[in-house]
Formats: sequence, structure tokens, C-alpha cells
Amino acid sequence: MLDTTSALPESVTFGSAVSWNQLADPAPNNYAKQVIVYFTGTGALANVSPHTVSKPFTLTAFRPAILRTLGSANPVTGILKDFPNNSYKVVTRKGVLVAANNPPKLAIIRTSLEIPAGAESYSPDDVKAAISSHIAWLTKNGATLFALTQTGSM
Repeated sequence: MLDTTSALPESVTFGSAVSWNQLADPAPNNYAKQVIVYFTGTGALANVSPHTVSKPFTLTAFRPAILRTLGSANPVTGILKDFPNNSYKVVTRKGVLVAANNPPKLAIIRTSLEIPAGAESYSPDDVKAAISSHIAWLTKNGATLFALTQTGSM
């Protein structure tokens, strides 16, 4: 479940530390949790605007409306015929300015998790490892990803 009570990590390293805080916000549907982001303190990201109506800053986690399960195995071979996935998403929306005298536009960042049904029961440690390493890579390479958006080069 999306934690709507604690602060976002202060380990965003674009210079000095910045305090990030979040508040629960009504989600777009019953299968999601959403928070808005606002800031306290100062630092390298002091010019970043907090959530407003015209420049939103939200994080939303979605789960499947219907959780899929494994079907029955073939009674003779024991082989499963179908391997459905459960799809989870985390979406960040941030209002950004693209030019002077123009309205804000939305920057959207999505992470999608496609987890085969049954993996949560038969190999939960593998699912944890995949999610943990994905988040660790994003965290470690945040500055590289930012540079990619600036230069278009990897």
C-alpha cells in the first residue's frame, strides 16, 4: 500500500538536501492511492514548485481492478496453460514550464510492474529482488536520467 503518511526520501542528491513532504489526495479510482507533494525547507531544489491546481505534483500507485490468479494445470501433464499477469503502476505527474508566457505542461513518469500470477506465492523473494533492484537502479542513476532528458544522449 502507498504510504501516505511519511515524507519522501531526503536523499535526492542534486546538491544540498531538500525536505519533501506529501499529503493524501483523492485517487482517480478505487484501485489507487494518491499523494500530493509539497516542500519544506530550502536547498538545491528551492525553485521547484509544490503541488497546485495549475502545476500538479502527484504520485499515484495503481493496482489491478481484478487480481488474476493461476488457472488449473493439465491433469495429465501438470502444465499450466495460461500465465496471466497482474499489472501495477506508479505514476508521477509534475507541472513544468516549457517557455516564458506559456501555460504549464505535464511531465509524466511511469513505472509499470508486470508480475505473473502465482509469483507472489511461489517466489516472493524473487519479486522483492526485482522491485528492489529496479528502485535502487533508478535511485543510483537519477542524475544520469536527468542528464538524459537534457542531452538526449545515454
